[in-house]
Amino acid sequence: MNNYLRKPMIRRHPAIFLIATLLATLLTGCQSSVRTEEELVVVKETEHTQRSATEGDLSSQTQAPDVYQSSFSSPQITVDADAAVIVPDAPGIRTKKVTSRFFTEEDYNLFMQTLLGDTRLWTRDFDKMAASNGFTKSELEERISEAQKLKDNLGGDADYLGKGITVDEQIAKFRSLQEAAPEEPIVVEVPVIIEGRKLSQTEDLESLSAYAVAGDAQYDVLLANQTRDDWLWTSFWIEKNEHSSNYLYTGITDRSSQADFPELDNLKTAPEEIWQTAEEVLKQTGYDEEYLPCGGEYYFTYRSDRQNEEIQHIDLTGYGVHFTRVVDGIPVTYTHQDGGSVADDADSVSWPNEAMTLIYNDYGFAGFFWDCPYTVEDLSEDYVFLLPFDEIRNVFEKMILEEYEDTLEEGQTQEIIIKEVRLGYMRVKDRETLSEGTLVPVWDFFGSWTTTGGSFTQPLVFEDSYTSLFTINAMDGTVIDRDLGY
Repeated sequence: MNNYLRKPMIRRHPAIFLIATLLATLLTGCQSSVRTEEELVVVKETEHTQRSATEGDLSSQTQAPDVYQSSFSSPQITVDADAAVIVPDAPGIRTKKVTSRFFTEEDYNLFMQTLLGDTRLWTRDFDKMAASNGFTKSELEERISEAQKLKDNLGGDADYLGKGITVDEQIAKFRSLQEAAPEEPIVVEVPVIIEGRKLSQTEDLESLSAYAVAGDAQYDVLLANQTRDDWLWTSFWIEKNEHSSNYLYTGITDRSSQADFPELDNLKTAPEEIWQTAEEVLKQTGYDEEYLPCGGEYYFTYRSDRQNEEIQHIDLTGYGVHFTRVVDGIPVTYTHQDGGSVADDADSVSWPNEAMTLIYNDYGFAGFFWDCPYTVEDLSEDYVFLLPFDEIRNVFEKMILEEYEDTLEEGQTQEIIIKEVRLGYMRVKDRETLSEGTLVPVWDFFGSWTTTGGSFTQPLVFEDSYTSLFTINAMDGTVIDRDLGY
């Protein structure tokens, strides 16, 4: 078994999407703007929410067209829309109360058994490997080699990666550790205890972090099942340990229109085949009654270069299928904006949206990620009133110009293209209780934007099938910040 026991990647929860977040920030950061309190949604009793829903299904209630077509502009922004309008086939929408929950032993057992079969969890015995800081001789030799390359480039007196010691001092430290390092890892079995706990603000968050061996592959297993008043981020991940890298989403759903990404051709397995496999996994676990596939996209693998802290691409391409909760026939709209950002006030809490994804590559199962499950309760038996689509359209066409124009430099122009408009549920955080929220109906506008001029020497193009460019509460027309979750 020791042939498969590599040193597990250090996880700083939730590190797996950190690089993706940084990339998204680079692309979308200039699109963020501070919204006034009046623009942020607060689920409240208004004239509209108190009215009864009209007769008929959702399409007739909202008077939504099949296609939204429009073209309008401001001095700096042009918006063109030729978008399919997606409305769930349901008689109406009720608001729902949601409450953060912990992962259960059943959650863990069903997915571990289905994806990996009978396997035990292991980790390195860091007590017995303390003299080498948990490293083997070969692993330390790799680090010595990397440090030597840095010395060749910068000199032995240079600072080692900002750690306050020279490169020569770090090499000496590695060689000292190597003398006591074992040839192979010393391992210990990890007991599986599935217990969710809420901690005090002074207690440190911990997680079950180990690895499992299935067939000839090694998998990192993480179960973060603790919360605090300011932290409601629970996660259950199973990730194949390949090249010490992480899979990161691309937003690319169709390889035929992405000639700029030859990495897509590295995946030979058809996405349709992966989609079918992922659906079968959910069916075997029994969770297919609550969650349905809501989209898929390509994933690339990346890892950090220890020498210069740059992101390196690795030629291993996968495809991930996203699953979303469906309540009363209404899907919770999936977006890359996770809703876990924290506002600049003392009462904020990091509580991302629930998300579930299965990733496969040409070698089979590569990753399973499930974040932030919750329980759902009815708030009322009555359907809520939804504004006519024309009123939503008016809000969108006014506010998107104001909001996006505020982010542009002098001399910059921007073209926004809307390709899809979708009605669905969104979990809105309750700003009073923090650990509770409400599923409310929202309209999301998806598409792309291109910014030119100003300090940009080349046009900056952003296109992501799962990033909502604008979100509007379908009940009262208020604008929602998907990053903050309200």
